[in-house]
Amino acid sequence: MDFSKPRLFAKVDGHDFDFDEMNGLHFLELRTTAPQTRTSLQTNDFQDGSKQQGPILYGSRTVAADFYFEATDLYDFELASQEIWRRLYSRSLIELRWSRMPGIKMLVIAKPFETTRLNWGDMKFTVEFDMPAGYRQSLAKSDQMQFIYEDELAQIGMNLPNGEDLAYHFKQTRFKVYNPSDVVIDPYYQRHDLDIIIKGQGAPTITNLTNNYGIALNRALTANDTLIWNGVRPLLNGASCERATNHGHLQLEKGWNDISVTGLSNIDITFSFPFLYL
Repeated sequence: MDFSKPRLFAKVDGHDFDFDEMNGLHFLELRTTAPQTRTSLQTNDFQDGSKQQGPILYGSRTVAADFYFEATDLYDFELASQEIWRRLYSRSLIELRWSRMPGIKMLVIAKPFETTRLNWGDMKFTVEFDMPAGYRQSLAKSDQMQFIYEDELAQIGMNLPNGEDLAYHFKQTRFKVYNPSDVVIDPYYQRHDLDIIIKGQGAPTITNLTNNYGIALNRALTANDTLIWNGVRPLLNGASCERATNHGHLQLEKGWNDISVTGLSNIDITFSFPFLYL
């Protein structure tokens, strides 16, 4: 990819496009605001200062993209405006990424914007996007990264350890899962995306020895079964099986997580989650 000129890419309703492929449109720069913290401060009439109640949370933030457009005539100007609106506005979140951070995407919503006419045909404008989640995420999930590790899906700045081939598919009773995110992957309180796909024979118990979170199925799997722990929701062959579990969930700390598996033979376990970045 040519990094001499920044390029902006988007996926809207399943369709990918490069903004610079539109005749006359030039993407100039992308600016992202710093993380926005949300506090819950409690004051006491008899004490100085305030005390934070519970964890500090991250609120939504904004991303701004600067553009310049050169029209060939007045009709081209109006047609371009309509095309830009068509590309930017959707009933679903837009997937936005740019050439300087090709492995990281932002899920955003375009806000209304005004154009500044520089002459009869040229204009410049800035589009501001809301990023509701408050953090960015990897373009691919963890289990996809291991197969295309040297592709654009992995880049500098994603906290990936040097010289180590990360694995997220395991057949052992003891293994380590690396979470390069800037935050703990927490499917319970934060509703983070985490799928644990389990195959084998027996009644599995999977424990993160790093933080003592664990999941367990109280009935035996057969060779034809697939158990998916979708966040906090266990699904056996696509059907809910929560009554046959310990009602637990796994949480991945930042960095390495030491995982233990008991009660299962012919182990085949996959950890699938996007990496999250501030």
